[in-house]
Amino acid sequence: MGDDEKKPSRPVVDKRLSTKDRRIELERLIKDHGLWNLSTYKELGEKFGVCAQMIHKDIRAIIDHIDPNAVNNVFKEFFYANMKSQEELRKMIENSSGLERVNAIRTMNQLQKSFTELLEGYGHKEKIADKLDIGMPDIKFEMIDKSKKENDN
Repeated sequence: MGDDEKKPSRPVVDKRLSTKDRRIELERLIKDHGLWNLSTYKELGEKFGVCAQMIHKDIRAIIDHIDPNAVNNVFKEFFYANMKSQEELRKMIENSSGLERVNAIRTMNQLQKSFTELLEGYGHKEKIADKLDIGMPDIKFEMIDKSKKENDN
């Protein structure tokens, strides 16, 4: 690239934002672009001058404090993204073998687990454990003092 050619500019964000202001900006990005269309945590971290783990923590905090009435749109987006991912994974499973197939199956299982946990976490799906009545047997533990037992003999 020559000196006269410029790289495309990315939006510049003040890297000195407070946690509150950073989360407000992340929430705006989520509303504008959708949760599933955000840049990677690493890219967002670079943009805001924090590590990827901090972005993950910020997004988790934002999701945890979303108004339950506003969550339906998030679930619709996630549902459609989930369905699209499942379809792609099914194709990979059908058309691959060996380790690639195992990884696709593992990814499919993890995707379903995450989706189930999300639905359960927001009360859109009853937890199976809450439905099951698993009776615990009465277990009695008795402490035996070996020194006493030896003296009894």
